[in-house]
Amino acid sequence: MDLECWRAQRKITYRELADLIGVSQAAMARRYALGEQWPRSETVERIFRATDGNVTPTDLHCTRIAWLTEAGLFHPDTLPPQVMTVTEILDSQTSRQREVADA
Repeated sequence: MDLECWRAQRKITYRELADLIGVSQAAMARRYALGEQWPRSETVERIFRATDGNVTPTDLHCTRIAWLTEAGLFHPDTLPPQVMTVTEILDSQTSRQREVADA
């Protein structure tokens, strides 16, 4: 689940989100929620904990990539062939989870 959806479902403000994730400004929480900025690693961990694991680092990454793509700053088709896209990573994780469940 992305952070913006999590925030909206709980009907909390960006100021309240900022307090929950330990950042000083509501504008910073908004930038993280919308993917405009990537949070530092300790903030990623606080987001994960504050959301009870509902917003993962992968969710934050996907939101960031979507924002960069919409802003015209990221072009997945220009990635070298050895670089996995987010979709490929998620697909491989799902496949591995199925293999473990079937074992």
